[in-house]
Amino acid sequence: MQIETEQLSQLKQRLLERYNHLRRDLYHELRKIGREEDFKDLAGEVHDIGEVSVADGIFETDIELIDVQARELRRVEEALVRMAQGHYGECIDCGQAIPAERLLAEPEAARCLACQQRFEREHPAH
Repeated sequence: MQIETEQLSQLKQRLLERYNHLRRDLYHELRKIGREEDFKDLAGEVHDIGEVSVADGIFETDIELIDVQARELRRVEEALVRMAQGHYGECIDCGQAIPAERLLAEPEAARCLACQQRFEREHPAH
């Protein structure tokens, strides 16, 4: 199924909304962890190694969340660039059209399902 003009417009709107949402979230998360006093408040007056471990765990969770959000933001930005260049909906690996159903479910998709599955097998960390 080919992407229709109206669907493309809706997908662009969804991508832009997601882009703005992610940027806001990332900004707030980065500000939160960027302030040393937040970490001190989180750790408080540490009385034992367990309390330090809990504080470190919370801090690491925040960092992981930022990493996930930043990767998603990059995928959304790349989709918007492909859209502007007229390549949106083409698999970046094989060049075939990405089915509209896939794009409607995941607007930032850069690969057809077969290429995405292969990519995930070859790059399990992504």
